[in-house]
Amino acid sequence: LNLADLHYRINYGLSLAYRKLYSAEIDPYGLVINQFYEQNYGIGVPFSYPFNRFYRLEWMPLAQSYQKQYTAGAGKTVKNSSTGIQVSLVEDKTVWNTDEPIAGMSNVLTGVRSERWLGATNRYTNLVFENKSYVPFTREIVFASHLVGATSLDTDRGHYIAGGDVLFLGS
Repeated sequence: LNLADLHYRINYGLSLAYRKLYSAEIDPYGLVINQFYEQNYGIGVPFSYPFNRFYRLEWMPLAQSYQKQYTAGAGKTVKNSSTGIQVSLVEDKTVWNTDEPIAGMSNVLTGVRSERWLGATNRYTNLVFENKSYVPFTREIVFASHLVGATSLDTDRGHYIAGGDVLFLGS
């Protein structure tokens, strides 16, 4: 849900997220070490202020919960929650067709600070840089590149994994 206040040029909305995943940890020989199920859900209230056509500042107070339950092996349940603020500086010069990018680039620098507010269990600072570039070769072929770098600091820092069924995952 997104709304825009055209008088003050501020976009705002409500963001709800939910994900459920069943997975397994497999050793190099193909044997299942652990089976587990993950459940994530969260809420955020995004705001966006455009400086001009290409640059904008985004910020979002957020709260999220994470639960991982092992069904084999250790048989334990891990629960975490976090509350905090996310701030992003966005440069977006992407040219879009009706539903896909066809040229241009975008850069996003994001900082997330989570504190142990309102019963949350995690405290961390995440810094993420993301670059997307699109170079048209022909009218129907576009070369796309996506570069992501991140670091996580503080007591409950996350570990980032690139690849797989999601491009970039922090835990």
